[in-house]
Amino acid sequence: MWSKKTASWHSRSKRPSKLASERPEGEGSENAGLPGLDGSRRVNTRHPAWDGAAFRGGVVTRVSFQQRSGADRVNVHLDGEYAFSLAVTIGIPVRTGLTLDRATIAQLIERDECERGYERALSFLASRPRSQAEVRERLTRADFGQTAIESVLNRLGDRGLVDDHEFASYWIGQRMTFRPRGPRALMAELRTKGVGRETASDALESVADQQLDAAIRAAARKAARDPALNERSFSANISPYLLRRGFDYGVVRSAVRQLWDQRSEPGEQDNPD
Repeated sequence: MWSKKTASWHSRSKRPSKLASERPEGEGSENAGLPGLDGSRRVNTRHPAWDGAAFRGGVVTRVSFQQRSGADRVNVHLDGEYAFSLAVTIGIPVRTGLTLDRATIAQLIERDECERGYERALSFLASRPRSQAEVRERLTRADFGQTAIESVLNRLGDRGLVDDHEFASYWIGQRMTFRPRGPRALMAELRTKGVGRETASDALESVADQQLDAAIRAAARKAARDPALNERSFSANISPYLLRRGFDYGVVRSAVRQLWDQRSEPGEQDNPD
């Protein structure tokens, strides 16, 4: 019975049993290290069984829930002393009396790192969609190992939570709606986010026919305040503004003309130069 009121999940067994590693036979080197050692308390490097790179092994003498609110983690004690902690979902097979060898402990901690990375990535994705490169960078900065990062990205991809095609469409849609930009600027932004050039180009194709409208909306406020008295001066002020925002020359010329026409009163003639 799983209960936070007990000191361990399972009652002690009379004879220690051995937890079989899920790795295929032949995998799991005796030199296997532990990933994600970032100075936290998840691993007790002062434990007698710690040899500087990994735990040599030991008998589980206690498995207890952490007391921190919302921790969802358990502490594993080997040979009477705290050794490491695991996510609840990873620690399910671990029970009092089991003998854990070096490879099995390394595997458990590696799986725990993948689980922690996944939870970290979900938090990162909560505010808005992200590209694969953004997630990878965030996890790398948080000291997750490459094995865990690849596992997290594959898991997110399988669930449709990270997809660079979807991200590119989202990013372009947000820009076109709230802060219009031209295709050159959008391409640069997507490339900065780690989106591949081909993926970005495909996404930009879907809004190619919206460039003129976007350019007009991008410059509408500036055009309304522009003091120019003729179209040439008006163009000299507005065109660089739109070019800096990544719009093509042809689109800029058409947008400037339409903006000038919109602000000119019916029957008004352009002032001579």
